[in-house]
Amino acid sequence: TSEQAAATAGFLSGLLAPLMKNGGACLWITGKKKLFPPGTAIYGLAPDRLIFVELSKEKDIRWAMEEALKCEALAAVIGEISELSFTDSRRLQLAVEQSRVTGFLLRHAPRNPGTVAAVARWEITPLPSIAEDGLPGIGFPHWQINLQKIRNGRPGTWQVEWAAGRFRFLSENRSPSALPWPSEPQSESLSKQPQPKQPEQQPPSALPWPSKRRTG
Repeated sequence: TSEQAAATAGFLSGLLAPLMKNGGACLWITGKKKLFPPGTAIYGLAPDRLIFVELSKEKDIRWAMEEALKCEALAAVIGEISELSFTDSRRLQLAVEQSRVTGFLLRHAPRNPGTVAAVARWEITPLPSIAEDGLPGIGFPHWQINLQKIRNGRPGTWQVEWAAGRFRFLSENRSPSALPWPSEPQSESLSKQPQPKQPEQQPPSALPWPSKRRTG
């Protein structure tokens, strides 16, 4: 849905912020651009450093993403791809390991979500925002994060919001606590980053390292 697409883009923007804080651009490869770049400023991104490439065929998106991941001048590469073979995903992962550029796969309703060589797989679901201190109006962006797979880590589910320039974990009583930066709708992460230490499990769960939309 459009709500899930917006939620996924927002969460991913939060992940991009620390990757791009020291310069560099992000190449976003898609079949149809739906993101409104100025809206990413809330996550600390400079919209003019998001470069969009629109391609009509997924095979062209896969090729462009692999080539882009070889460019060390980029901070990150995002590819919107529904279907991806293990062989193709392995080529992307090898490109990441050589260039040290982080890659994200946004997968829209894939038939076989588990057939890729990604480091992590996230599922992002939008949740109603929570007004700050009970004040009227719109609260901070709020998601349910389902980490389905993580290399050398433990899957889990968390409720997270973006506030004060970072992700915050929301406990069962809905009181926010600061979170370390995590890394990746179903979303797959192709990353050279070491996996962050996961916080201790809290009820109902806790967050490590991104919708009913599937990304990598």
